[in-house]
Amino acid sequence: MITGLIVFHVILCIFLCLLVLLQFGKGAEAGAMMGTGGASQNIFTTSNRGNFFTKLTALMSFGFVVTSLALSLMMSKSKSGSVLDGDGPVAPVLNRDAGNTESVLDKAKDAAAGATEAVTNTVEKSVEAVKDAGASATETVKDAATSAKEAVTTGAEQATEAVKDAAESAKEAVTPEQ
Repeated sequence: MITGLIVFHVILCIFLCLLVLLQFGKGAEAGAMMGTGGASQNIFTTSNRGNFFTKLTALMSFGFVVTSLALSLMMSKSKSGSVLDGDGPVAPVLNRDAGNTESVLDKAKDAAAGATEAVTNTVEKSVEAVKDAGASATETVKDAATSAKEAVTTGAEQATEAVKDAAESAKEAVTPEQ
């Protein structure tokens, strides 16, 4: 019964498709499909052509809907389960290490410990470098301060001598020669 209904449904689908393809749009002529001009107009007049194809299309589409519903009801009653009821297939293991989770966890822990140690060493080296740079900067500042002090002292001595010379020159210029 179901097989016969499926065959009828398929034939109905094919005829419905052909019927839709035979219909013409607005302003199309039947002569383009049936041959040249005159013979096609004897078969279908303009008033009958639209009515005939319209009624036949409606009848075939109604049959299509009825057979579709009948098939879906018959198929749902014949099967009691769902396609998704059974267990799904399990994919094979893609990785050799996936079966042994303990070794993977151990490897992950070892990697984390190694990363922690590397970060600690890097931080310690950075702290030592900053300390060395600070000590070097302190020495550079001390050296610069000493140099500035020497320059100020030397400049002050030279300024003192220049003032003394200027004072003597002024004194000599003010005092009349005797």
